[in-house]
Amino acid sequence: MKCWRTVLKATILLSLMVGSGVVLESEAIATNTVPIQILSVNDFHGSLDSIGTVYIEGKKIENTGALKNLATHLNDSENQFKEKHPDGETVRIQAGDIVGASPANSALLQDEPAIRAFDLMGFSIGVLGNHEFDEGLKEYKRALDGREPVREDFGPTMDDDLWKVLKDYPRSASREEIVIANVENKADGEFGKKGEIPYGFKPYTIKKYGEGDDSVKVAYLGVVTSEFPNLVLAQHTESFNVLDEAETMAKYSKELREEQGVNAIVVITHIPAVSSDGVVEGDVVDIMGNVDKLDPDNSIDVVFAAHNHQFTNGIIHGKNDVRVVQSVSHGKAYVDVQGTLDPSTQDFTETPKAEVIPNTDVGEDRYNQDVQKIVDEANELIKPITEASIINASVEKMTKDPEGRSVVTSDSNSHNESPLGNLVTDAQLYMANTEGLKDADGNEVHADFALTNDGGIRADLIADKNGELTWGAIQTVQPFGNILQVVEIKGSDLRSALNEQFDNDKLEYFLQFSGLKMSYQGVGSNFEVTSLTDDEGAEIEDDKNYNIVINDFLFGGGDGFKSFKKGKLVTAMDADTSVFINYFKKLKTENKKVEAPEVGRKIEVKADGKENKDSPKNKMNSKKIDKKIIATVSVIGGIILIGLVVFVMNKKKK
Repeated sequence: MKCWRTVLKATILLSLMVGSGVVLESEAIATNTVPIQILSVNDFHGSLDSIGTVYIEGKKIENTGALKNLATHLNDSENQFKEKHPDGETVRIQAGDIVGASPANSALLQDEPAIRAFDLMGFSIGVLGNHEFDEGLKEYKRALDGREPVREDFGPTMDDDLWKVLKDYPRSASREEIVIANVENKADGEFGKKGEIPYGFKPYTIKKYGEGDDSVKVAYLGVVTSEFPNLVLAQHTESFNVLDEAETMAKYSKELREEQGVNAIVVITHIPAVSSDGVVEGDVVDIMGNVDKLDPDNSIDVVFAAHNHQFTNGIIHGKNDVRVVQSVSHGKAYVDVQGTLDPSTQDFTETPKAEVIPNTDVGEDRYNQDVQKIVDEANELIKPITEASIINASVEKMTKDPEGRSVVTSDSNSHNESPLGNLVTDAQLYMANTEGLKDADGNEVHADFALTNDGGIRADLIADKNGELTWGAIQTVQPFGNILQVVEIKGSDLRSALNEQFDNDKLEYFLQFSGLKMSYQGVGSNFEVTSLTDDEGAEIEDDKNYNIVINDFLFGGGDGFKSFKKGKLVTAMDADTSVFINYFKKLKTENKKVEAPEVGRKIEVKADGKENKDSPKNKMNSKKIDKKIIATVSVIGGIILIGLVVFVMNKKKK
């Protein structure tokens, strides 16, 4: 908030008016304010029709997502704003990672369906996230410009059928402006001249809202996290210098004020943040603290955060109060920021307000059919690829679901361990150690363990009637496309992360893992890991460093696993979806079949020292059953208690 500026200017104006005793109509200062609405999403990751769960201020909201809903919600919010403010202005922006780590219907088509849909929905300004660099900035710019792909750019592994689909895909240039201020070319080359921003992208764009003397200029400045080169293959980032976020924001805030006459500044970042009860934490807070030191008069009003997929809506208080927002990820929610611009100060009248709104199902009658056509088209085009068989399964070593299909089940036993969770992490650990991973110095990387969150496993792995696993069936298990990373972590912090399976804001999220064995005692707040070993039985040492494979969501502390944030990034792998599919492709070349791994990596030790190795067959979903039993017992107990109270009261009356 820039109240001090508003008060100062108002005081000066009032003094002039009082001193002169009269204000001519031609000299009257414009006082008509301009309402503004900024609608935003971040970390969409090509989730054209993905449905999931979102947490907003701790409230769990299920069945959220899909473009057919998002487009309708955005239009509804804009229409409601315009009904209240007929002369108001609305702009739609995105805070990076709109592409990359995407489900098949977007990923196989180089995320061009996502780019087309965002253009159709009217998103006009965006920033680069780390995933925009996944296949190189050249490929992202090609898709953004709507140019035809060149087969040689995809290497010799490009499938012939997929190439035909991709080559013939309908495309057009996006009208979106990409702003990015803290990435520059190291040398003259294909991206432009040394020291310039790649491809001629601008550091900011300025928009004018209102008419004549009542108009106000607003700047949109783009900044990506300086950590992003560690999250992308080196070959895609080695041509660029990444500048300090705070120094960049301070530099351009000063330029905008002093050279462009802009006081209303919105920063679109791909930088992490979280909030609770309006209190903001994370990298954005530290960066804004440095901005205040470098440029105490900075005029930043709103910061759009991203990257860590967390709900954020709060204010960083200081000389200038700054609104910070983030809409979680994958199109499961969106941000609606509303403020008022004052032509006399060329600034916001006060810190804008904001709401993070879940992208719930609007109902079949209100689905946006225009964007759904893009989604339906993409789904139809990739069918030949997704329905193709990847590998045969050993159906005799799989279980049957209620429909009689052979599956590797995601259902957990009483220790919150599932056969599918073991298969997923086995695949991640295997691929990490067979892909020739290297760190930034070119040293080979070995992973000791792999861990994933239960919530990242979205469905059973289902074999078709011929006992085959298709591309689509495998992708359905891990649809989010979270980037896998090798992280160095102390044994003590690994143990702490496992203890957080119950101690994570009482949400009770669980980890599946490979290469580890764990014994524990107690449940809830009494849960504690009592023994932690590798597969060979060697104890995990607290002071020793280990390399673990986890996804970027967990590395950011997702699902309450804060201890993972203490780790150090060693190198990045591919998206978990791709790794899982490539694992099965590799098994096929080795003439192997897929089977369900046994459970037994988590063992409960009772108070008497005996181990509880419950069979997964009769304990599957026992947590759900236990909750039902507890609920039933509670109801019965409540009825008995009420009866006793009534009996005692009647006794007293007598």
